[in-house]
Amino acid sequence: MTARTRTPTKPASAGPASRPAAAASLEPKPTPAVRNGSAPLSGGSTAATPSSPIFKKTMSELQRAGTAQNRKVYARHGVKGTFFGVSFATLRTIAKKIKVDHDLARELWATGNHDARMLATMVAEPAALTASELDQWVRQVDNYVLADAFSTLVARSPQATSRIDRWTRSKREFERRCGFGIISAALKEGVSIFPALLDAAINQIEREIHSSANRAREGMNHALIAIGSFRDDFYDRALNTASRIGKVEIDHGETGCKDFDAVECITKARKGGRKSTTRKSRSRTG
Repeated sequence: MTARTRTPTKPASAGPASRPAAAASLEPKPTPAVRNGSAPLSGGSTAATPSSPIFKKTMSELQRAGTAQNRKVYARHGVKGTFFGVSFATLRTIAKKIKVDHDLARELWATGNHDARMLATMVAEPAALTASELDQWVRQVDNYVLADAFSTLVARSPQATSRIDRWTRSKREFERRCGFGIISAALKEGVSIFPALLDAAINQIEREIHSSANRAREGMNHALIAIGSFRDDFYDRALNTASRIGKVEIDHGETGCKDFDAVECITKARKGGRKSTTRKSRSRTG
């Protein structure tokens, strides 16, 4: 991984385009390892001990793909625990070969290894994710890189609306980031979101952004930018809210990342003719 330059209205990669997506709309409806390359893998969930042949092959491929330089970069971006240091580009290449394998995704997540969990978000089947499984997984997210990839996965699942409602109210830093990250990811990909959900999100952002934890605060700012950038019907509302909020400062640690000014980003998106989701929403099939 090279030093990451983040675009707030473009959440972490959702994986290969060939993966089927499950959610056509977020409007209300019934809800149908190695530490730095050396230490043993650690368990991360209650799933059975991973042992399938494809799991073993995939983990070996991930370990070979990791580099010392990428491990340094990941560490600067807050990645903890076990990881090999596999670049985003390589993860996407591996995911493209696997396509969709939800059993494998569960095995990968269970390792606790960051690279394996990133890959899990790329090969999981959104429609197969249960609310309880997602609530278990989100509690194990401990850095913003994984949070954004995980949010993109959840945005495609039938659980998206309920998880936005639940996780945005969480006091946990990365759980809250994931809740607002779902909004950003869904809007970016043209998934329709019920206006009342966006209205509640904007109210909460204005009320709580400055008192929220560092990476949750950043996710809330990104969500406000996404709402103003991708929804014509919320452009004025988001812009005015951003003006009242003012500067949102984020501690980026030892990285070259910069804060994003919501007013500037929303205004620039409108001037640049960014595609809105209010006229035409992209339909999805499971």
